[in-house]
Amino acid sequence: MKVLIVLVGLLAVRGSELKCDSGNRPAPPLYKLCNNGTQCINYTVEEANSCYEVRHYPGGRWVAADIDRPDKFKDFKKAWKRLAAYLDGKNTENAKIEAIYPVGHIFFVEEGEKMYSAAAAVYLPEDYHDSPPVPTGKRIHFSEKGPQKLYARAFGSKKKFPVKDIDEELETLAKSLQKEGIVDVDWATPIVFAYFNSKSKVKRFEVAFMGKKSIEPKPFSEICQSASRPDLPECAKYESKRINASDLEVRSYKRYKIAVTEIRSFDYGGAFQRLRSYMGGNNYGNETYNLTLPLIITASFSEDYSHMTEHHMGVLLPSDVKYPAEPHDYQVKIVDLPRQKVIVRAFGDELIYENAHRLYGLNLEKLFYELRAKGMDIKSRDMFALVYDDIGVKGPQRHEVGVITESSIDDDKEEPKKFSDICRSENHPDLPECAKFKSYPISGTDYEIRAYYPHFVAATPIKDNDYKAAFVELQKYLNGWNEYASLYEMAVPVTLSMKLSDDLDSLEEQYLAMGFSCPEDEPSEPLSSEVKVFKTPFYTVLVKPFGGKVDENNANEVYEKKFREMFADIEKYDIPVSHTDIFALAYDYPGASLPQRHEIGVLIKDKEDEDGVKPFSEICQSDVNPHLLECARFSSFETGLNVSDVEGRVYDRHTMVEVELTEKISYEDALKELFRYIRGANDRQIVYNMTVPVIGTVRVDSNDGNLMEAKVAVALPSDAEHVAKPTSTWVKVVVYDPYKVIVKSFGGKIESVERLDAAYKEKFNELARELDGTHWTGIARKNGYIFGMEYDMPGSKGLKRHEVGVVVSL
Repeated sequence: MKVLIVLVGLLAVRGSELKCDSGNRPAPPLYKLCNNGTQCINYTVEEANSCYEVRHYPGGRWVAADIDRPDKFKDFKKAWKRLAAYLDGKNTENAKIEAIYPVGHIFFVEEGEKMYSAAAAVYLPEDYHDSPPVPTGKRIHFSEKGPQKLYARAFGSKKKFPVKDIDEELETLAKSLQKEGIVDVDWATPIVFAYFNSKSKVKRFEVAFMGKKSIEPKPFSEICQSASRPDLPECAKYESKRINASDLEVRSYKRYKIAVTEIRSFDYGGAFQRLRSYMGGNNYGNETYNLTLPLIITASFSEDYSHMTEHHMGVLLPSDVKYPAEPHDYQVKIVDLPRQKVIVRAFGDELIYENAHRLYGLNLEKLFYELRAKGMDIKSRDMFALVYDDIGVKGPQRHEVGVITESSIDDDKEEPKKFSDICRSENHPDLPECAKFKSYPISGTDYEIRAYYPHFVAATPIKDNDYKAAFVELQKYLNGWNEYASLYEMAVPVTLSMKLSDDLDSLEEQYLAMGFSCPEDEPSEPLSSEVKVFKTPFYTVLVKPFGGKVDENNANEVYEKKFREMFADIEKYDIPVSHTDIFALAYDYPGASLPQRHEIGVLIKDKEDEDGVKPFSEICQSDVNPHLLECARFSSFETGLNVSDVEGRVYDRHTMVEVELTEKISYEDALKELFRYIRGANDRQIVYNMTVPVIGTVRVDSNDGNLMEAKVAVALPSDAEHVAKPTSTWVKVVVYDPYKVIVKSFGGKIESVERLDAAYKEKFNELARELDGTHWTGIARKNGYIFGMEYDMPGSKGLKRHEVGVVVSL
């Protein structure tokens, strides 16, 4: 039995998704086991969730039998038989003692998962707590326990003693406790409770860890040199500030010289001996140095925290040493420790070599849990432990764990929270999805233009300024109050959309909108008539982010002030905004810990519908309009045709993502597959920027004109560093060499795919008449490729640009 595998790789728990249900191992309920004369130990439940229960067991006396080999089930049976014999009268009073269930199995585990002993135990009835009958059998003993706090979870099994299931359930229990920052646990003595009296085929088992009281760390007054204690060693100097309502402290250390050496294969003793030898005179100056506390152990981790990349031990030189002697040992280096800001957590447990690695890891997990709870951004993967006491010292000790941070952690911070601390990523899979957009900051300001990609939204009107009721209505939809009882994951931000009167003096409409993930791309219809669900088009907005504290008491005042500032600033920029269409974006709940992120914005207007052809200057990304989409690149050539809306183009070499149309894949389906690939449905989960145009190509037989194939395609952006493989079998990635086309452009509003198809046919016929009688006709017919290109989403406002064409060289 591995049992302690749960303690390996503690940092891997950070941000991982934890599933706590027992799946196909449901436990029989206690009320079916503890009745009809069968006694069970009484305990109270302080807290219960899907992962575990916090229980309080009464104190009392247990009778126990040692298990010779904990990894052999037959030795469990032998121990239980000895217990059963004692209860059945094999004692000095020949007393038959009624068993109180469950049978507890306690495992004593060393560092590194190795079990060194185990025992099976039964709780005695209260009448036998003071003077139980003495066992006459061998290897039976008593254990007196005070009231115990246990973290436990139950599961069922048809096996007599399901070793593999126990390991998995212990791992789930430990990870769930660590994820919630509960580390004051006796990890070295896992417990398994078994209800062997179950008459059903499925027996009840429970796994548990005992809670323990945290030990206050030894105070610095008993560690560090001072006027009253000149006999103590010097300690490193720093400035500090405690983080409100936490056990964490922010420190800014002064500069120090430090002797460091690499820790190889976790040989801490060898590393310490090398440093002590240097401090004792093993250097080119034969200098001896007094020890300055603390001893420092550092660890740097990979980006996903899956493995350690560097591991060092260091000792500070006294602050008055300016030019330390060079070491004789090449494995010891003298370096400057720069001023840096760190966050530390202190604890007072007694460390021995066997438990040091585990206790440091658990307290690091507690530190990260508290940081996450306060919404703090810690990017660094450089962690450390500070040692103030020799390993094995009796009584309270002082140890500290910490992380290096480059950012300010002040509670009055006004900078907005970073998206890296808000939105889901590879490093933070526990965070929510965020609406995807491309950002174009306006130089020298805190404004930015954003082009949002299409995403699903549930929206509802806000009545009588009751924002909470609107929020609850949207949450109900996401939580299954819809036609197919589908559950959807909420995305951020939550949007408050407002429509102002033309004179900007009154509010005409306001809606609350909530984005959500919809893998099937067809969301279920709401059951509430107040909720509307739709997919947004591409749209562009002007946004101003800000930080600071916003709660229910000051929200209206803060947002009104920010909107007034924004409207005053807008006049400075030549951006056609809609002053009547404004919104606020919320990334944090009101009153959340600092830092927070809030945004206000205004819609950038489209031109009214016109019949002209939209120029490329209003479509394609450029230095003047960096917020627009990238367009496929081409150069022009002379066609010899005297037609204003027809031109020749040579397209550059580019990579296309394409989907072939079939009886199973329609034009709309193909678009969805392309957008899914671009938004990350590929083997690298890369999210690409959208480009235009979207191209529909048709290949016809040059002899009989029959349709041979039809495809829908879009080009990958020119700056794409990697071309990912599609996860869908319908999507193909193809590289096209430069090719020539003749294109005819036209404008006008097209509201549907059917209308687009009719418009293409009409314009193709016009282009064919214009090419008739030229050498281009034969070339085009021989190649057999015709196409249509779209630069605007269906239903968008303003000028439009559509194109049809033929390929004249491949």
